[in-house]
Amino acid sequence: MNKLIEYKNLIAFHPGSYVNDIIEEMGITQEEFAKRMGISAKLISELINGKTELSNDTALKLSRLTGVSIDTWMNIQKAYEKKIIEIKDEKELDKEKEIIELIDYSYFVKNGLLEDIKRDKAKWVKDLRELVGVTSLDLLRKQDLFVNFRNPSGKFEEKNIINSNIMMQLAVNKANSADVSEFNKKKLEKFIPEIRKMTVERPKIFYPKLVKGFSDCGIAFVLLPNLPRSGINGAVKKLGKNRVLLLLNDRNKSADIFWFSLFHEIGHVINDDFYVNLTGQDDQKNQFEIEADLFAREILIDGKEYHDFITNRDLNKRNIEQFAEEQGLHPGIVIGRLQNDKYLARSSLNNMKENYRIIMNNN
Repeated sequence: MNKLIEYKNLIAFHPGSYVNDIIEEMGITQEEFAKRMGISAKLISELINGKTELSNDTALKLSRLTGVSIDTWMNIQKAYEKKIIEIKDEKELDKEKEIIELIDYSYFVKNGLLEDIKRDKAKWVKDLRELVGVTSLDLLRKQDLFVNFRNPSGKFEEKNIINSNIMMQLAVNKANSADVSEFNKKKLEKFIPEIRKMTVERPKIFYPKLVKGFSDCGIAFVLLPNLPRSGINGAVKKLGKNRVLLLLNDRNKSADIFWFSLFHEIGHVINDDFYVNLTGQDDQKNQFEIEADLFAREILIDGKEYHDFITNRDLNKRNIEQFAEEQGLHPGIVIGRLQNDKYLARSSLNNMKENYRIIMNNN
């Protein structure tokens, strides 16, 4: 401790500074003052230099010697401690103002999560703390806060860590308000064929069916608009002992990526694998990520039939539409698979794809 601490317009006066003034007014040494107090010279020195707090016993003796009430001395100590807390809070707030530069504030305004007060950075920090349930935004830098990253030692960019943690907590906030049964893996496995049939339906048809079906399986299914810099398309997370969160966003808006991501995350749930792999870290994919990819590929398009198709048919629009109809899939999903496997250029037949846009519902 120091007897005088300043930060910006905040000043904390330690009780020792007042004791020092009294000694000087009395025209005596610290040693003599200590003798009159009946305490050690070392204690007086530490008090004057702000190295120890004012104890109840010392306050009592100061009151007797100076005639200043015990309450006044104790209030000086309390005022000092309160001001120290205010200074610490202000310093941390300034550090957190640096963190919010890595977060897209417009996302929260556009989706009705925070007020449009971007110029008031202090209020933004405080509101965001409350929204994501942390005492300091600095905690969002931690890789193990809300998201179980696949490779905690990986060199992820700080902006991705921060925004991934935020996005996961926003999903948890939504999930906590959902009516979800206890998780049942067998029910989920039975539900998978029904999910696949939904790929040809419009979002307003399949979305409520997905939510209801997942809920019956013990999964809170949450869709969120993509938070820039989060670096994730989807994630799964255990909610307590008996529920699961499955999050998807519209980071890549095409329907083929949406459905592949959905089945990829389902694969993780089936394998009891609750970790997140940031996009852009493909070189760090391990067996769990590979298995989830294979699970999604096989669920969407039968491997043998796909091989026969690319081997025996021309990959033109008409044949792709016919194959998609045979598979019971939206043709855009077949296009996406062919592009990913490099049988088609990324720019080919994109007009056959469909894009989804997620609008946040805060009701």
